[in-house]
Amino acid sequence: MFKWSLPNLSLSKEHKVQLNGFYKKLDTALSHATALKIKKGQELFYKDHKPLGVILISKGQVVLKDKDLTIVAPKMWPLGLDWIFFEQKYPVTALAMSDVEYFFISKNNFK
Repeated sequence: MFKWSLPNLSLSKEHKVQLNGFYKKLDTALSHATALKIKKGQELFYKDHKPLGVILISKGQVVLKDKDLTIVAPKMWPLGLDWIFFEQKYPVTALAMSDVEYFFISKNNFK
């Protein structure tokens, strides 16, 4: 079981409660995860596409990239969860900087 925590976002109290509910569902949803692998240089998702689920990086390095922004994605951080919650498209592209192993959890597991 993981210790999930809300990111430091300025949200209304109602949204914080709802988003916290999503994080609480992660432990159950993880039992429905699919283990996948991609090679260095491949994309996990593309900017402006709708998220289909949550990605948890277990091995390797992934960067989140936009024009002038590059962020290393933390291992086992639920990538996509916030964007599913807010019904937003990906604001960045996720690129594998090494061979990567990850878990994919369909967004249907968070309803």
